[in-house]
Amino acid sequence: MIYRGVLVFLGMLLCLGCAPPKHSTFKNVTATELKAAQLKPLFDHPENIDYKIVKKEVTGLCMNCHSLDSEFKDINAITYSANMTSYATLFNPFTPIVVKGNPLESKLFGAIAVTQSMPPAKGGYEPLDGLRLKLVRLWILNCAIEDKQALGNEVLTPDPENPDKVRHCD
Repeated sequence: MIYRGVLVFLGMLLCLGCAPPKHSTFKNVTATELKAAQLKPLFDHPENIDYKIVKKEVTGLCMNCHSLDSEFKDINAITYSANMTSYATLFNPFTPIVVKGNPLESKLFGAIAVTQSMPPAKGGYEPLDGLRLKLVRLWILNCAIEDKQALGNEVLTPDPENPDKVRHCD
């Protein structure tokens, strides 16, 4: 009797790897598809992308080396290239990392998207995926705002030549 129970249990374990029946509504979803679904509302409404979202999705990864608050900080990286300790440090007049409204002039976007020098491959890091690159580009293009809630009911002025640009930067 115990032998029969073990066989049934093993059969159930083997079946866990089986494909679902064709009539099932179950769908395998990749991590990329899941992330795309999470970010789609932001891509559809880029005016809602603020620093909190970018920090959670992207710059939080950078802060391991580029933040004074990190135990793994690289003081040369912070001093000479990119201090990402806070929102304010992104716009340091001596070494600005972000140029509001212009991703191609922003060191941050250049390093992660144009030259792909960050995160460093020699450190074993993977390049950022296209979804996160798009998130950063849209954030910078739309003035790299710190907090969407603090803006209140702003009047958006879209750029007819660039549908991704929904606000003009000061």
